[in-house]
Amino acid sequence: SIQFALTDETKLNQFTEIFDKLAVANDYVNIISTSEHGIYIQRMNSTTSYIFETRLQPSWFTEYHCKNLQGDDNINIVINTGIINKILKMRKPDQPLLAVWNNSSSDKLSFTFEAGNKTLFTTEFACPLFDVIIDTLEIPVNTVHCVDILISADILRQQVSNLKFFDNNIQITCDDDGLRLSSKGDNGSMKVSINPEDLEEFALIPTDKPLVFNYNAEHFLEICSLKTMGEQVYLHLSNSIPMKIEYRLDPSTETTEDSDEEEEEESDTVDNTLTKTYA
Repeated sequence: SIQFALTDETKLNQFTEIFDKLAVANDYVNIISTSEHGIYIQRMNSTTSYIFETRLQPSWFTEYHCKNLQGDDNINIVINTGIINKILKMRKPDQPLLAVWNNSSSDKLSFTFEAGNKTLFTTEFACPLFDVIIDTLEIPVNTVHCVDILISADILRQQVSNLKFFDNNIQITCDDDGLRLSSKGDNGSMKVSINPEDLEEFALIPTDKPLVFNYNAEHFLEICSLKTMGEQVYLHLSNSIPMKIEYRLDPSTETTEDSDEEEEEESDTVDNTLTKTYA
């Protein structure tokens, strides 16, 4: 059985936006729940151009309980993202959320929006579960990237939107002088130069020439459109592997590159509250 509750309005908005993005990406999603590690969601979008991955630790929720009565380590349920998205958007501000599923007697996931005041009413929903096989991909942890950047989410979203007007390919160039984003097409060209001191974090591997990366502007903008996930976003760039874009839902969640190997493994696999997208 699974039961979790959320009362914090910021987290409720984040939870809603996660399923809003999932609904755009694909029709069905597999939710994997464990008592120790909370909820894990992974889904590739319909064009297989990026993977959306979310980890929500038990401590992120106001209340979280998970117990598999059949004895397995994980509980896997498949839901229709469109239905969940519609339900979550019916919630009014300041209405707490309670979700419950009993794997011994129910084929539905129930949601309750509790009455917060006299103008709000307790509302209950039952969402059907589906017998659909969804494969998940093994994504390597502790991957070393060529460039690691921490930047304002609003600034990145605005600049990517502007660059997309000129072409659907965005080129990112990184060297000791900082970060440059550019696009060039029939509408003209645009280049944005950002100095290292204007970034929250900027680290790149030693190199004798600039590192150049090219990405699809439309997909890049889709990922940057997450507006409730936090004020900052991490970009991890390499030419040999997909770009990783990382939002940390809990500002207190931090990973450090100077940690010892044991601490690094823990931060990437257990320390969660992260929404990662691989483009």
